[in-house]
Formats: sequence, structure tokens, C-alpha cells
Amino acid sequence: MADCETINPMLGAYADGELAAAEREAVKAHLAVCPSCSEELAGIQEIDRLAGALKAPTVTDAQWARCWNGVRQSFGASVAQEAKREPIRIFQRRPVRWLMKLAAAVLVIAGVAAYWVWKSRPPVDT
Repeated sequence: MADCETINPMLGAYADGELAAAEREAVKAHLAVCPSCSEELAGIQEIDRLAGALKAPTVTDAQWARCWNGVRQSFGASVAQEAKREPIRIFQRRPVRWLMKLAAAVLVIAGVAAYWVWKSRPPVDT
């Protein structure tokens, strides 16, 4: 028989009829002997019943228009604020250091390539 720690997380799926046959039977058998889990299931079923009784709110066209106007204004303000920011200029902050590092990397790569080519040539007989 399963314990409450195993069964309790499955109660919502059991109430919705989403469990496989084996799991459904295990939950059903546990509920027959466990008043705590049976009470929890009753609470879940009550919440489902109350949620099902709720009606979706109706929204008029004027309300939608007001909502979207607010979104557009908010979005427009944030875009305008972003446009006012000073762009980040990576290459203008420290161009000398950046170019020096690039030049050093190119020299290292060229040196390694030259050494590799020199070592891969067969020896010359004199």
C-alpha cells in the first residue's frame, strides 16, 4: 500500500481523471483507508467545483482600447528612453590596448604557424 507522501501529489490528477489505470487504482485503494487524503481530495474537488462556477469577465471594446492604449504609451515611453541613452562604444574606450592585444595574438598565431610549417618540412640532404 502506498503512503500519503506518494499519494498526495497525485490527488489533483486523480480528481481530474488524468492518472493511468495502475496509479488510479493505487490512489483509490489508499483513499479507502486514509481519512487525511480523502479529506484533501474533497478539498480539491470543492475548489474545482467553485472554479467551474466562475464566469469569465466580459470586457467591452472601450475597456480593451483603454488597456492597449496604456500598453502602447508605456512601450513608447520605454523605447524613447532607450533612444536617449548614449550608445556604448567599445572600440573608442581603449582602442590602443585592444589593438595591442589583437596584434600580439596575430603575432603568436603567425609564429606558431611558421614553426609548424618549418618542423613539418623534410630535412634537406647536403
